[in-house]
Amino acid sequence: RNLDIVRALGANENDFEYDLVLTDAEVNEAERIYQSLGIDTDKTAVGVHFGALNPAKCFPLERLVAVIDWMIEKFSVEVVLIISRNEIERKEIVMSTAHHKLYAAPVMPLRIMAAFLRHMNLVLCNDTGTLHIAASQRVPTISFHSFSDPAIWKPPHPRHIAVRAADSLITSITVEQVQEAVVTSMKKFVGKSIF
Repeated sequence: RNLDIVRALGANENDFEYDLVLTDAEVNEAERIYQSLGIDTDKTAVGVHFGALNPAKCFPLERLVAVIDWMIEKFSVEVVLIISRNEIERKEIVMSTAHHKLYAAPVMPLRIMAAFLRHMNLVLCNDTGTLHIAASQRVPTISFHSFSDPAIWKPPHPRHIAVRAADSLITSITVEQVQEAVVTSMKKFVGKSIF
């Protein structure tokens, strides 16, 4: 329905995906940041963003840490925390409670973060702007949804998996639901060329 405006101008869409086109300078800066973290490039990189302005949209940190530890043990992935300036304290909680080594990207401007997300094979995040930035770079995502219906708000491609509890409460999403989504994404989308 939101595309009716451009249809009136004669533009017809081939699909519903969207892009954020980046400059070479932005891509190069993100590459520099990624390389500076010392991530093992032979391993699958999973970005994890745990913030949202509305706390009712934030998957509980203790469950997220359980998922992170499980992913590292099951798939031997490198987990990179993606943060904004309002999430430093939450980052410290995740880093101190996880049982495995995690990487933390620095706070980055939005467009540099978009370029940085290109290095991720998968992004786990709440239903927030980071989800759509990752989608704009064709990075597979698993997103946690509460009152926002994923049928409307999830990025429009099968590589983007939404997890939502039957009662629409973020606190009702289980670790097992997220693990199931991770397994599905790993089998179908992670490590495959998207472009």
